[in-house]
Amino acid sequence: MKVDREELLAALNAASLVVDPGHSIEVFSKVWLFEDYVLGFNASGLVIQVPCPIPSIGGVDGKLLAQLLDKTETEKIELITTDDGQLLVTDEDRLHIKMPVLEETDVVHTVSEIPDLNEDHLIEGDAGCFLEEISLPAMLQLSTLKSETMPEFASLVIDLKAGEASHALPQAFIYTSDRQTINRTVFKSWEVKANPGRYLVPLEFVRTLLRLADVFKEGTIAFDKNYIVATNEDGAGLFTRLHQTSNNVDFEDAILRIWPDRKLKPKLMVDIPSELKVVLNQAKLVCKADNDIVRLVVSDGTLKVTAEGGKARYSAALDLENHPPAAVNLNCSRLLQVLPHANKMLLLQNAAAFRGPNKFWRFIAGR
Repeated sequence: MKVDREELLAALNAASLVVDPGHSIEVFSKVWLFEDYVLGFNASGLVIQVPCPIPSIGGVDGKLLAQLLDKTETEKIELITTDDGQLLVTDEDRLHIKMPVLEETDVVHTVSEIPDLNEDHLIEGDAGCFLEEISLPAMLQLSTLKSETMPEFASLVIDLKAGEASHALPQAFIYTSDRQTINRTVFKSWEVKANPGRYLVPLEFVRTLLRLADVFKEGTIAFDKNYIVATNEDGAGLFTRLHQTSNNVDFEDAILRIWPDRKLKPKLMVDIPSELKVVLNQAKLVCKADNDIVRLVVSDGTLKVTAEGGKARYSAALDLENHPPAAVNLNCSRLLQVLPHANKMLLLQNAAAFRGPNKFWRFIAGR
């Protein structure tokens, strides 16, 4: 069967984002070529289907096949299953690739079925709005927690709350956290049939969706109590099971505790000095070998940044008008990470708050 090389290559690249080629269980290490679609899934339950007019072959090394196809400019290729059960890829001229194939099993088809969502408990929205109106690169900027047992810290946490007025749209307060940092935003572009509640979207799903933004930006995102599914009009689908909440983490309360009078007050925030990035990079050269901690002190319209490491000491002063007096020790690397995503800041008691476009907030705990 003749196949468009670029179309197959795009499908293989998408599926390879999900598959773990080094997994010890073979079914999780392969990209699956089935009639009219390419399939990828992993042991954590993330699944992707990409439509592609191909014959049914079985499981192959998707990353290797993609790399080989990327090295040729042939427009059309042919996929053939040989008598000894291998895949032959050829253009009947110069290209000739032969590779082993893993036979399909019932397990493969079971895990690849797109779940039917509960229509009575459905939250649905435009994928493009989700990708554009939420600062996902900033929300996903977290330290890896290797031994985390609470699902909230491995999830994009969506707290769906009823609108304040009877006619108001429900609001989704969205959080991510690695315990030292809390990211927060608000999103309203949902069609909601579900009751207010908490939904935990695995971070792996969100990261993959962001990497496949061009595939799904014209599509839809929908979820119920159990699954989240992204689809597009061409029939591509990305889905996984939601984490189940432990209900032990109240992010909003943690945020409010560090604010005066337990109220978020954006008007107190000031513009981030343009020179702060340069100053922090200089400070990091001093403190990185020790504890990566900088001290920020605001007094009389001046922000003083100091750092110590070994026998060295660093100090710099910046103008910072209209900021109340404050003093806090913070992780220098975390400060540098947030600067590209924020334009406002406020130093608080043993914490710092930052705000950026798309209602993005970041709160960094003091040290």
